[in-house]
Amino acid sequence: MENRIKKLVIDHLQRKKAGYNGHDSIFQRAFNHACQRIYHLKSTERLMPLAKQAILNAEAMGSSLPSGCLWVAEELISAKGRMTRQWWSPKGGIYLCLAIHPVLLHRNWAHYNLAVGAGIANALRNLGITAFVKWVNDVFLNGKKLAGVLSETVHSQNETYLLFGIGINVNQQAFPSNLPFATSLLMETGQKWDITELTGAVLAEICWLFGEIEEWEAENLMEDPIIASHTNPVLLNWHAVTNTIGKTCLYGNDAMNRPELRATAAGIAHDGNLVLETEDHQTINVSTGEIWYI
Repeated sequence: MENRIKKLVIDHLQRKKAGYNGHDSIFQRAFNHACQRIYHLKSTERLMPLAKQAILNAEAMGSSLPSGCLWVAEELISAKGRMTRQWWSPKGGIYLCLAIHPVLLHRNWAHYNLAVGAGIANALRNLGITAFVKWVNDVFLNGKKLAGVLSETVHSQNETYLLFGIGINVNQQAFPSNLPFATSLLMETGQKWDITELTGAVLAEICWLFGEIEEWEAENLMEDPIIASHTNPVLLNWHAVTNTIGKTCLYGNDAMNRPELRATAAGIAHDGNLVLETEDHQTINVSTGEIWYI
């Protein structure tokens, strides 16, 4: 599986490079984050703790992991979403943890997060599946949750890593009754999907957006960030695949159970923050937390 995933990712990236008139710089930036090492597991508890332990092990040896290390599991026993919510992860889904070295300036790290959700949606749309992203990077299909992403920053003595835990429901036939808002590609399309093929496509789209945003930053370092945001490839792509803007929603750290306010999603700021307009017409920019459509 490991070699096939890497080949699929590289093939996808090369096709995207050809479609962008052979843009070598974006390709190289994307490739730097793409499957430099792949660790495949049949079954495990969770993936992000394995990534953290690998970082600690490398540090103990006086080294660091390369950007683009990927952990892949066929099933997870104790997967968690935000707020330690259960993420049901039997065989038939895509379960990944991608670790990268952030190249962007710290002020722009939020764009990596947006890129992961947009990349998943792009890969699905390339297959004719009209998926939408809900801020920050949840992916929905026909009003139900298809994919989720957790992100975490890990600092070692030698390097800083961004970890992205990705779960995509693919070939599950049903979900437990306590997960009424979950769905899978099989349930929505009536057909089974090749897990490895889809994994390669998703990773390629994510890494290509990483490459694009890093190239954009390098070209716009001296520009006003608000003006430069009009050409920001991640923001443009995220806008193209989201259905968040204009929605009335509840916002909070745990918006489902303990909402902090009701507001309308008015837009996305240049730094990736969500712009909310409250019922008393106050504008609030939020960088963390979640929203729940109502």
